[in-house]
Amino acid sequence: MGSIFRSEKMQLCQMIVQNDAAHAVVEAFGEQGLVEFRDLNQGQPFHKRAFTEEVKKCEEVQRKLKVLKDALDHAGIEASEEKEANIDAPSLAGLLAEKEEELQHMESQEMILKKNHNALREQKYVLDLGGKIYASQAPGTSMEGFEGQAEVTDFASSTATSMLSYITGVMPRMSMPAFQRVIFRSTRGNAMFYTKPIDEILYEYDLKAGETHEVEKDFFMIFMAGEVLKSKVSKIATYFGGTLYAYPDMAADKKAMTVEVDKRLAESEEILRTTATMKGAMLEETAKHYTSWNFVICKEKMIYDTFNKFDYDVRRKVFVAD
Repeated sequence: MGSIFRSEKMQLCQMIVQNDAAHAVVEAFGEQGLVEFRDLNQGQPFHKRAFTEEVKKCEEVQRKLKVLKDALDHAGIEASEEKEANIDAPSLAGLLAEKEEELQHMESQEMILKKNHNALREQKYVLDLGGKIYASQAPGTSMEGFEGQAEVTDFASSTATSMLSYITGVMPRMSMPAFQRVIFRSTRGNAMFYTKPIDEILYEYDLKAGETHEVEKDFFMIFMAGEVLKSKVSKIATYFGGTLYAYPDMAADKKAMTVEVDKRLAESEEILRTTATMKGAMLEETAKHYTSWNFVICKEKMIYDTFNKFDYDVRRKVFVAD
């Protein structure tokens, strides 16, 4: 019996096996765990060996498995420990390609839905906070009850309110101070700037990179004279990362828009719940078979790694191994 100081007694022998039976023979030897094959192609680069492409295909399948495993970890779903080799490697490659495509489609659609939902939330804040500011511009109304910041110009007065243009939107809080300074200089002080922080955390979604970032944002409303100045201010706001939203100047239109936004928010939340349920069901099904799939593809890759150690006799069409 061997020990940590002395290995088992081994005997060197040569194995010659036909091409069509080699896979089954190597798999059987591997399951027994009693044979170690020598590398008869020692010194030959990996990319020049006979079964390099098969090994790369197995690595691609392992990459797909890793994508699924990351999704399981992110969802907090544990993979089953059951290990059953009930599928062959070629069928597994096709199955995992379908699973990866399905997961990517679900995640992209989910991100689009979340981005639209976040936009609806921002529109809701614009309607709520903008109402306080816009109402204050009516003749005889004071701004004392508003908590935001304001920069009032000389031209803005209660008698000129009907001549003003305005834009509303949200912007990352870290960009707001610089944005205010640029607006003041670019309009030469001919703008009235109101801002108020949004207490709730909002998000920014990068659809290309598939990334989501939490962002603290502020609401802003800017009054100015003329459409030319409005267009100029709108471009500056976009440059600083702001998102512009519509705000009706009529009370009836604002009420109708608020009802519509609330309705769309409720529908968006229901769709997001349905999407999350479908994604969760797919991941639960994947978790049941993950360990088995990983076992199958790891075994297949080790078989082809072993083939790369063999010498192939072209004349007799057999593998020769030591």
